[in-house]
Amino acid sequence: MGNLIALFDGAVYAGLVTYIRREGKTETNVDIFWFMLAATVYLSPALLFFGVGDLFTAPAAATVGLGVPAVVWVVALGVISTGVAFFFISRVLGKISANIYSLVDIIVSPIIAAALAYLVFAEFPSQQMVLGGAILLLSGFLLTYLRNAEQPAVQKVGAGK
Repeated sequence: MGNLIALFDGAVYAGLVTYIRREGKTETNVDIFWFMLAATVYLSPALLFFGVGDLFTAPAAATVGLGVPAVVWVVALGVISTGVAFFFISRVLGKISANIYSLVDIIVSPIIAAALAYLVFAEFPSQQMVLGGAILLLSGFLLTYLRNAEQPAVQKVGAGK
């Protein structure tokens, strides 16, 4: 079930990247603020059902001496990691293709997530995770190399016209 949810989430994210790319090519203003506001309004009833929790105490599983209150994680993940990140992603997608962005995202996101998991939560990756990460990195570099190897031939054909 978890794999199906992850697959569905990946499909929704791909649709979002495609939509942001389309909007970035047709509009001069970035509408990320409105996306985030709509998501906040849509999800705000959850506060009534589940409450806000204890925002000002650090989780018991904090490692590496990081006794960070939950509210800092909420702001860091909600505002910085989502809002600010999508703002810059939308700016970039107006200038580069979604293919290039996807390759960079496939390569960079797992590396940063694994590094942060090790640094913040002292989680050491298993051999399978390292192997999977190596496969992702190798495939990303290979796709980038093959894509760049094709481009000079395409440019030469277009230059002769």
